Amino acid sequence: MRAYLDDFTSASHTLAEMKVLLEELFSLCRELKLKLHPDKCCLFLRNIRLLGHMLTEEGIHPMEKLLQRIRLTGRPQNKIM
Repeated sequence: MRAYLDDFTSASHTLAEMKVLLEELFSLCRELKLKLHPDKCCLFLRNIRLLGHMLTEEGIHPMEKLLQRIRLTGRPQNKIM
């Protein structure tokens, strides 16, 4: 399980593993008196977008539309001394 600012992500190979991870997360949130917003929670997804990347069963991949923006930006014109 990983936390980034106010987001939690976790990955597992089985549904049973995911249930254990979620139980741990919910227990920790209760202990720390953190509130979760159900409308912002996404559970049991196979693919997610996170910090400009796609996380899939195959691995982590940069988002193509962001790569395209970088390619279209062009080279910097200023020179470093």
